[in-house]
Amino acid sequence: MSEEKRDTLEDEFRRLKEKQRVMEECPFLFFEPYGDQQAFLNCHSKIRLITGGNRTGKSTVGVIEAISHVMGFRPDGNRDYLPPGAVDILAMVNDRRKSVDKILMKKIRSFCPKDWITHVRNGTDGFPEILTFRTGSRLFIGSYKQDAATYEGHDWHGVWFDEPPPRPVFVSIRRGCLDHGGRIWFTLTPLSCPWIYTELYAKADSDRISTFHLDLMDNPHIPEEEKESFIADLNPEEIEARIHGKFSHLSGSIFPTFSRDKHTVDDFTIPDEWPRFMVMDPHDRRPSYIAWFAVNPRDQIICYREWPRDEFAKIKTAHKSVRDYTAIIRTEEGSEKLYERIIDPNFGKTPSVMTGNTLIDEYANHGLDFYAEINNDIQLGHQRIHERLRTDIGEPKLVVAKSCRNMIWAFENYIWNTRDMEKEYGARERPDETGKDMIDALRYLLDYEPTYSMGQAIMVDDAQEHGITGYGV
Repeated sequence: MSEEKRDTLEDEFRRLKEKQRVMEECPFLFFEPYGDQQAFLNCHSKIRLITGGNRTGKSTVGVIEAISHVMGFRPDGNRDYLPPGAVDILAMVNDRRKSVDKILMKKIRSFCPKDWITHVRNGTDGFPEILTFRTGSRLFIGSYKQDAATYEGHDWHGVWFDEPPPRPVFVSIRRGCLDHGGRIWFTLTPLSCPWIYTELYAKADSDRISTFHLDLMDNPHIPEEEKESFIADLNPEEIEARIHGKFSHLSGSIFPTFSRDKHTVDDFTIPDEWPRFMVMDPHDRRPSYIAWFAVNPRDQIICYREWPRDEFAKIKTAHKSVRDYTAIIRTEEGSEKLYERIIDPNFGKTPSVMTGNTLIDEYANHGLDFYAEINNDIQLGHQRIHERLRTDIGEPKLVVAKSCRNMIWAFENYIWNTRDMEKEYGARERPDETGKDMIDALRYLLDYEPTYSMGQAIMVDDAQEHGITGYGV
């Protein structure tokens, strides 16, 4: 071997040895992201969610982002979207006793050089609660088991939720991010967090909210045989959540084929010649849900309007009378001509214990006629909706205007009630209450079997002028 070649090899050996020393002293600088991890770290959004199954690296990238915030730079030297100066960052875990020492602190210490953390203060439970870094920044570690108001009075420069928090905890902590414009990031396996899906994940716009995904099968640090062995011990729904990181509360979705891309349309003016229908699902305490539908010449049904327009699931009470709802309906419809108004067959035909009148009678007294001869078979109704949603044989025969957010929300959150099935042996499979009002309204409409040809018949308001009942005859 020549002298020159030997010198080159010695230089390379010294370089590798120095790199190994630095790697051992500061693994943070040598973090190598995979999958969506890099996009997650570089994202500008105020709220970021990265979902993934078990052992996909979601908590690891959460730790990297927390360290980046307290140190002021990321492993690649990037400082974009990091708050300047000494900052206070909050990391929230489910259970401090189970998570802090065994998981969180272990990960933090595996990436940080020893001299980066200058002080550790333990909480009353004996586990680390506040880590002070040499930059003057502090990392607080909290728990979902603590009262939601515990962290409300503090101002945060950033918050990390490791696994899904209860909604009251999120809301309380979110207020603390306002003064400093603190950003929030979630790392979670979506096993039981419907509110996160509905209020954050489903509203992602790649601006204020961005979502990312990690799949166990993409993790280069786990042997393939170990992945396959783990999968073999799971049922199909567990695989969706724990391997692929999909929201498990949607694994039992009743209408999994519903897609915003395929089944929603921009709002448009409904042509006068298209027959229109209104469906009401009334309630005593909660608001009645009302939806308007039209049928185009291809017999495609369009849900083009709904009331209320606010998030239906959040409205707990609505003390409105028949007179109030009549005014709402008249205002919404204006001069529209309707072929039929349909109402919940059970609620609509049940006599009042006070007056003996049915709800249909009450509305008739206010000039609105409703049809209620509906087959209320839930299974049959579901089958009809499934058939309308099909896209494998052409365009779907049911679409929803994008302004009808409650109907869209219902399709995405309407699931089977597995809790009762698990608690009660032999319990009959039935839907959960979430989204039921909108789906029920749609079931009632489809039982009526609306078609475009009905637009050629006498419409409801015209029929009233001729003394016809308005019950579809």
